[in-house]
Amino acid sequence: MRILVACANGFAVSQMMKGKIEQALLELNCEKEVLDEFAIEGGVKVPTGYDVIFCPEGLVKRFRSEDNKDTVIIGMKNILSVNEAKEHLIKHGLCNK
Repeated sequence: MRILVACANGFAVSQMMKGKIEQALLELNCEKEVLDEFAIEGGVKVPTGYDVIFCPEGLVKRFRSEDNKDTVIIGMKNILSVNEAKEHLIKHGLCNK
């Protein structure tokens, strides 16, 4: 599973968020191929080719596009919540309990 973790700006926050997603994946024994982070700043083009994108709820619309039509886009209320990440992974059938 190719996963992208994105935030509004700056890599520090996306790296913290990435750590929480990694922890959720480990706790659920979920496999991943790639776990990248990305900061949407200015007019930067949204990356494609990922199975899953984790981002704050307010950024979900920025990632919805024809290029990402097969990508699961997960908007997080609390971007640093391991439990919320686990709930989304299970809810979307990406990991088992």
